[in-house]
Amino acid sequence: MKKEVAVNGTKAKVHCYLINFDGDHSPRVADFAAFISHRLLDYCIPRSEIQKAKDLDSKNNTTSSVVKLNKIARDLLSSLDKSGEGGELMLYLLTQEYLKMPQLLCKMPLKTSSEMHIHGVDGIHVKYDDTSGGLALYWGESKMHKSITSAVSDCFKSVGKYLVSTGGSGTPYQREIQLITSNLDLIDEELEEAILDYLNKDSTNYNKVKNCAVCMLGFDYDMYPSGPNIKQIGDLLKEASLAINSWVESISKKLIKSPPLHSFDIELFLIPFPKVDEFRKVFLKEIGLK
Repeated sequence: MKKEVAVNGTKAKVHCYLINFDGDHSPRVADFAAFISHRLLDYCIPRSEIQKAKDLDSKNNTTSSVVKLNKIARDLLSSLDKSGEGGELMLYLLTQEYLKMPQLLCKMPLKTSSEMHIHGVDGIHVKYDDTSGGLALYWGESKMHKSITSAVSDCFKSVGKYLVSTGGSGTPYQREIQLITSNLDLIDEELEEAILDYLNKDSTNYNKVKNCAVCMLGFDYDMYPSGPNIKQIGDLLKEASLAINSWVESISKKLIKSPPLHSFDIELFLIPFPKVDEFRKVFLKEIGLK
């Protein structure tokens, strides 16, 4: 299966991954939910707090401080059946592990209620841009819908606000920049100062900030088997390899019809699920909220 596909007429790239099968040829949805839940602490808690907990546990020869942070992280999540926070965690994990772009701002502690979702963009990641010699900000959005068409439309509508309307005060973009400058936590003072310089409008480096997007789209895919020992993973891969062409074409049409989004670097992760609602349920169960 093609894991990385360029989207014609745009600067976007698609990365597509399927849920693997177990020995009985059933999709390992619950195992996948467990896998991403193991990164909950990294996603929800600022780096400095994690480091302090590790240092304290090392000093006292215990794990109690990290365990406490795990509970705090879990309590930050919503227990709503339609929660999209499992998708946000997937976005974080895929961007960090596969694209090697670290999270710039930990937004989960900024929530005022566990039953509310993050306000604004779902994630903010960063990397050095080789072409401009500046900073590339990747604004992240995750959407989990029954259809890929509605997930794509909703995603581009959301992330477009951070790619296009960057100037002036009071815009969603500038509010997020203010959150970064007020809450940056990389436990590296020199690196923090360098990034803050790029985000300072009075600095010449501000003109070297490139805005990009990274998106995670989860959607129902009815070609998964309905039970064990019905279909081999190789058969599903062949079917999805054909389907991805239509998915990419749909993305291309949407971006071209939404200028100037087609002119931005956009990384898109496509994750077809047997049922996104079933994934939500097993994720909430895995983290102890259901």
